[in-house]
Amino acid sequence: MERSLSILLPVRNRQASLANSVRGILELAELLTEQLDLLIVDNGSTDATPEIAHDLAREFAQVGLVRFAEAQDLSTIVQAGLRHTHGEIILVHEGNGEICLSDLRNLWRLRDDELLVLARCGGKASTFDMSALDQTRRGNSRIPSDSGFQLLRRDTIELVRSGAMLRIENQQIRLRRDIPRSANHPAAARPNFLGRLKQLAWGE
Repeated sequence: MERSLSILLPVRNRQASLANSVRGILELAELLTEQLDLLIVDNGSTDATPEIAHDLAREFAQVGLVRFAEAQDLSTIVQAGLRHTHGEIILVHEGNGEICLSDLRNLWRLRDDELLVLARCGGKASTFDMSALDQTRRGNSRIPSDSGFQLLRRDTIELVRSGAMLRIENQQIRLRRDIPRSANHPAAARPNFLGRLKQLAWGE
């Protein structure tokens, strides 16, 4: 079964590059799936970015636009994106830098891993921020200064919010559901998910 894909593209003052970025993403994404939407989230731009985003939304049926009058943190942006998109697989671009389309393609290859909760590609581990999905820490997240994509599965987002048992896999920063092998050999208790991730991401 073909997976549906939503791409969240937060932007701020990107008038010079936004149109080319959106066209490049759509050209690749349309090769991956026919069930596609792309949401531009204008994050308080003070240049012509909102006008260009509006024109792109009119030109392409797959493109939508959400605007914030003032810059918001990553948590607010992601929450807005979840409300305005419908894809099973969600790719969120972090930061305001160059978009690497190969990251998008590589993450899409993980779409059928039913245990996968989140995967990240690009950027630096020191700026990895999962508080975008943690309502209890909302407002504390920051938008990374470097750029990269992260993949979320819509059907597992509540697991992350609820603190369900998850495990961090290797240095590729993938989070997977932690499923006990059997009733006789339950999985060992893991430390608090957000605490583990904070330690991994920021060395705290």
